[in-house]
Amino acid sequence: MLLLGSVTFSFDVFLCFKSPCPPFSNTIQGSILVLFIWLSTYILIGYPRLVMANYLRIHSPNGMFWFGVSNQVGAFIGSVAAYLLVETFSQFKEKLPCEPLQC
Repeated sequence: MLLLGSVTFSFDVFLCFKSPCPPFSNTIQGSILVLFIWLSTYILIGYPRLVMANYLRIHSPNGMFWFGVSNQVGAFIGSVAAYLLVETFSQFKEKLPCEPLQC
């Protein structure tokens, strides 16, 4: 599940880097595709994380503490990486509402 979740997450990142004109932009099929990919990413990555947390809760007295620590460290690293990509390196471009796009 984690491998498939990683594939869907990679597609999410690909769509972000293609902004403001990702494939199938401004189409119903594109909207449905993005919705399906996001939902499947959260399910395919979230469920194994839930299973690991439950296993640690049952089998380790300090497991949940360290699981929480690792989640917080991962969230911090991800937020720093996202900040650097958006603010420092300007990798993503915003679509202005009144500007016509040439995709």
